[in-house]
Amino acid sequence: MKIIVVGILLSAAGLVVLPSRSQAQAVLETSGGQAYFERAVKTLCGSMAQVQVGPDHAFVYLSGAYLQNRNLDEVARNLAIDGLNAFPESSSFSVHIEDSRGNGYAEVSH
Repeated sequence: MKIIVVGILLSAAGLVVLPSRSQAQAVLETSGGQAYFERAVKTLCGSMAQVQVGPDHAFVYLSGAYLQNRNLDEVARNLAIDGLNAFPESSSFSVHIEDSRGNGYAEVSH
């Protein structure tokens, strides 16, 4: 009898702690979008790039380095397009990129 009561209590406690399906999916999509965008940055800018990303913007900083492609506005535009792909619920995405020799900016929208 004790085992049944303990099992019922554990089951009830587990149901209270679990997030709803929509909450879990939103967290998964957000973290997945951020991971997708960070991979795109590492591919275009190198593994040492520091990234701060939100659902509609990003700041990319290359400490002590510079990109071979000196058109930083073009790099920012390519990353902004990746940002829209990573966060499709956003109507626009902007990227500011800075390296040791300059900076670039781009914003794209659907």
